[in-house]
Amino acid sequence: MLEIKSLAKSFGDKIVLDKASLVLSNRQKAGLVGLNGSGKSTLLNIIAGRLLPDHGTVWMDPQDRLGYVPQSVLGGSNRSDTVFHFLSDVFGDVVDESVRIKELEETGQCDSSEYIRLINDHTDRNGFDTMALLKASLQGLEMNGIDWNRDLVALSGGERSRLALAATLAQKPTVLILDEPTNNLDLGALLWLESYLLSMNCSLLVVSHDRWLLDRVVSTIFEIDSFDHSIKQYTGNYTDYAAEKSRQREQQHQDHLDYEREEKRIKRSIARQKQWAVTGAKGEKATDNDKLSRGFRKDRAGKGGSAKGLEKRLERLQKIE
Repeated sequence: MLEIKSLAKSFGDKIVLDKASLVLSNRQKAGLVGLNGSGKSTLLNIIAGRLLPDHGTVWMDPQDRLGYVPQSVLGGSNRSDTVFHFLSDVFGDVVDESVRIKELEETGQCDSSEYIRLINDHTDRNGFDTMALLKASLQGLEMNGIDWNRDLVALSGGERSRLALAATLAQKPTVLILDEPTNNLDLGALLWLESYLLSMNCSLLVVSHDRWLLDRVVSTIFEIDSFDHSIKQYTGNYTDYAAEKSRQREQQHQDHLDYEREEKRIKRSIARQKQWAVTGAKGEKATDNDKLSRGFRKDRAGKGGSAKGLEKRLERLQKIE
């Protein structure tokens, strides 16, 4: 479970997040959407602990394991580490044991004491299942043929992203955070990822421009509102969110028009009330069909119909942006 409370983050004078809150329940799969530059990647980096918020808290159940794959991974490094070194850093002795076991099997040393010890240690660490899951993830993301001796810097950006994604999935996180995971996937890998995410017994928060992925995988949409920088929640997939968002825009537009009309009516009633107080009703030529005059007479007749009362009513009128 992941809980964010009243998160705030600014860069200089630019407010990115303000009073942003969300709760990602166990096994809940949600999409995170918002305009470009609204703070989606910033929020994910805060959740992953790579960026500190100005205010607010991020809480995750201590028993949960977080998996995070940002948009750019393993990039900008001048190190000569290989794919093997990267996987060894991620999975520890499990990878080294797996490689050594394969070497002993290929050289016919399955009866050696070293082989027996490695098999026992590997089993205790659940190494066989972990390596099987890693290989399945690499195959699903079309990376099964990658040479483990290749330098990371020699890989393309797409290859590095898929490698990091496969390694993260194989760790079986209970809370998975993905930032644009489909950017470097062709159709086969994309379909595999969708099916795999659906089958995972974990909480998922994913940023993606791929509406098909969001329609297939998630049941909740969190939106970072570019106007007030908060987070709003919508039930359903992306199509459900888009329909509800459109309905809300239409309703807000209508509410805004109603607000403007009422604001103008009260202001004109105030002006007429002040004029009437000075000159009386002399010079009024309004007809019974004059809607504005009828509204003015209604304001005069009602409680708080004086100019002062109308001004208070104008102050209390809720502004609709």
